[in-house]
Amino acid sequence: MTFAVLRALHAILGDALTDIEAVYAAADPPPTHKKANSFSRVYASPPPSPSSYSTSTPPNSDSTLEFPSLDAPYDPASAAEQLTAHPTVVAAINRIVAAAGQMAATVQVPFLTLCDAGMGYHLPSCLRVLEAAHVVEVLRDGPVHVREIAARTGVEQAKLAHILRLLATHHILREAAPDVFAANRISSLIDSGKPLRELVAKYVRVSALALFFFRYFLSFSYHILLSLPPFPSPRLPASFAPAALIHVHIREEDDRGGGGYPNRFRLERFEKAMAGTGSWEAPGAGLHGFDWASLPRGSVAVDVGGGIGSTSMLLASAERRSAIVIQDRPVVVEMGEKAWRAKCPELLDSGAVRFQVHDFFTPQPFTDAAVFLLRVVLHDWPDAFAHRILLRLREAAAPHTKLVLADFVLPLACVDDFGVGEGINVQVEGTEKMLAPAPLLANLGKASANAYWMDLTMQVTFNGQERTLREIVALALTAGWKVVRVTKAPGSLFRHIVAVPVAVLVSPQRRARAGSGSAFFDLPRVGGMAGAGNAEAGEMEMIERASSRCGTPTFGSRVDLPSVAKARARFGGVWSARDGRLAVRAVPRRLRL
Repeated sequence: MTFAVLRALHAILGDALTDIEAVYAAADPPPTHKKANSFSRVYASPPPSPSSYSTSTPPNSDSTLEFPSLDAPYDPASAAEQLTAHPTVVAAINRIVAAAGQMAATVQVPFLTLCDAGMGYHLPSCLRVLEAAHVVEVLRDGPVHVREIAARTGVEQAKLAHILRLLATHHILREAAPDVFAANRISSLIDSGKPLRELVAKYVRVSALALFFFRYFLSFSYHILLSLPPFPSPRLPASFAPAALIHVHIREEDDRGGGGYPNRFRLERFEKAMAGTGSWEAPGAGLHGFDWASLPRGSVAVDVGGGIGSTSMLLASAERRSAIVIQDRPVVVEMGEKAWRAKCPELLDSGAVRFQVHDFFTPQPFTDAAVFLLRVVLHDWPDAFAHRILLRLREAAAPHTKLVLADFVLPLACVDDFGVGEGINVQVEGTEKMLAPAPLLANLGKASANAYWMDLTMQVTFNGQERTLREIVALALTAGWKVVRVTKAPGSLFRHIVAVPVAVLVSPQRRARAGSGSAFFDLPRVGGMAGAGNAEAGEMEMIERASSRCGTPTFGSRVDLPSVAKARARFGGVWSARDGRLAVRAVPRRLRL
């Protein structure tokens, strides 16, 4: 019956649109009127009487009113806007909203629907930034590049671009070009109508609507967003939030004296929470994102920050040409070895898989690895510290070493003519200008919301971020890695990015911010750790990884070890009873190195 329900919803949408179009077609030609400020705060209250519009005028293409455009400023004085109060139109709009919402809830993956509901608190936070920083007033006269918006509002550019793009993804702004934003029918509604020079007194005569929204949109994550230091700081954002907004009870179980480790309760809770993150990837995406079968026999693949080896378990079940080394913090390695010993001891005994205690901010011990894999690691860290992680791997890389990054990649909310600018010309196989044709947003709008929720979650939790492809390419170049390929799985923004070493390291003092590609900013010096002075050592001590991050794997690393049967199911392959291996469809030639 589900298809019948979906088709019924589809019919409701069509019928409602027909009703709205009929009302607009029957209306008198729009009267000539003098527009107030196109971003006026004036309301038509009470709404115009339906009797003021003719219902007998035959449709005429020259006189038919159009429904107000989402991309145009809100103009309450226009006939088209006033006609939205017509009873027939109001009823039809309600049916459209109801049917579209029910259809989306029916067809969307339940996991993503829950993510959308659970992380939706970031949206009011971003709205609060939009209002408090007077962004709409800056956009009043047309599209503006985020660089200028940041300069005029005082909000750090890298954060602002991500905030505005999340709003554009939810149709509250419009990304007119890469990192160029414009107000629309929705966001223009919160314009104060005041000249920028008078915004100090913004709330003196502002509309009741704006006060209603933004006195209540005073959320926890908004305070964190505005109180965060610039991105190079690794300090946890929660430490910057007003104390009155933080009320978290955490049971600390510190048994250092007994040979254990602190925060065991938090680690166990984290372990359960991360069990669901495998839903980010489509089955088999980790295998098909890189041609693992092309590696020479006897080579070494290093899963850096690999947790207890859940990703490596899937790879080991499908491909055993190379040995796999899983690196992480001591407590995580202990958990991993115990889990592997219980489920697949033969892989440990044969040496096909082994664990190694390693801090990825220190020199990498493997200097001839075929592959370094970083799955959901970099999004935990600000750019300066992500740079350090990548630089350590570059220092240990051989000419043939490949780097595989697995993370969400944020698409722009406009057509993206990819390029990183500033004289850096990088050709990346697999880039896409758009995920959907017009009139849909180029990034698929709210269908892609989960990646943008994760971006804001990483910002307010770790001062990290999900990144656009432009940001990833530029960040990798600062550490001597050239991105050459990005692969995707259908229906997901989780990507596998392949990079190769480049001979000349780009200065770590320069890297792209805010996804702009053409905007480069100075970074604090982040040289090799071996010769770190007291200042850098103190900065690294400030990270307090063991306590502030509970000694856990990186956020998003699965800490439940799947069984061999689950690995088979995830890859959708055929199990071979002869050698106990999983036969997987060959990787397409175009994906091979």
